[in-house]
Amino acid sequence: LVEYLHQNGFRVLRSATTELMNSMEPEHIPVQQSSQHLLMVAPTAFEPNLLAAEDNYFMEKPVDVDTQSLQQKVLTEFEGLYEKLTARDHGVMATVHLFTHEPYHDTPDACFPNNWFSTHTDLELGRCCLVLYPMKATNRRRERR
Repeated sequence: LVEYLHQNGFRVLRSATTELMNSMEPEHIPVQQSSQHLLMVAPTAFEPNLLAAEDNYFMEKPVDVDTQSLQQKVLTEFEGLYEKLTARDHGVMATVHLFTHEPYHDTPDACFPNNWFSTHTDLELGRCCLVLYPMKATNRRRERR
């Protein structure tokens, strides 16, 4: 992912501290966003992340979850979202840069990349760049492959 974004004009900055992030985001610079290009990770190996749920207030620990049924439901919902975003006749007509993940990656939350990176325009930081954030759960760290 980092290599792909770097090839498309983004500079990769790793942010280890809040101080560093605050120094990179001056409040007086306007934010410009583009929603025509989207990065999505298909939930091809999605399952509840028990490691992340241990201390995440917003996650409930799953009880007797049928992982196969859950994966099918998530994939069906994702397919509908992807169709709406990319459809030329009745959708948003966005360009989706689609990635998948496989069970051997052992990254059950990989379909949520918004938790560990953000993109910034030259209006914000002087040039386009990608900022990578640290993740607490070890299996979330593997998403940055």
